[in-house]
Amino acid sequence: MRDVVLLPTIACFAIALAAQGTFGQSDSGSAQQKGPLQTVIGDNLSLGVNGRGANAYLIGYTGMPVYTYSRDKGSQSTCYGDCALRWRPYMVGAKDDLGLKAGVGGKVGTTTRSDGNLQLTYNGRPLYFYGADKEGEPPAGHNIDGVWHLARP
Repeated sequence: MRDVVLLPTIACFAIALAAQGTFGQSDSGSAQQKGPLQTVIGDNLSLGVNGRGANAYLIGYTGMPVYTYSRDKGSQSTCYGDCALRWRPYMVGAKDDLGLKAGVGGKVGTTTRSDGNLQLTYNGRPLYFYGADKEGEPPAGHNIDGVWHLARP
C-alpha cells in the first residue's frame, strides 16, 4: 500500500520539476540577469508613477518602486555583489520597449554593467528595486543609509 501512495507522489514531483524548467525560461529576447538577481520578462518595461505632487515616485514594470543610488558614478552603477543582491538592478534587454507612461517626463535609457547586462536608467541614473519592498506597502528603501532614494518623475 505504501508503494501505491509513493509512486503518484514521485510522479507529481517529477512533473513539477519538468514544468519549472520549461515555464521558467523566456524566449522573448528579454534580458536575464546572471545569478539570482532578477529576470525581466516581457516586451513593455514602461516606467510609471505612483502618488501625486511631491509624494510621487517612479514604479517599474512590477509595480514596485524604483530607486537611485547616490554613490553611482554618473550613469555607471557601483552596486555589485552583496549590494546588488539587496538592491536588484533594473535589468532590461537590448530589444525591450522602454516606453514611459503618462506623468513620467524624464529620459529613459540604459547603461552597460560590468557583467555586460543592461540596466535601465532614468535621467542618466541607474535604477534599482529594493528587495525588502512588499506589494501593497509603502516604499521601504527611501533614504536608507542616506544614499538610496526613490526615483522621482
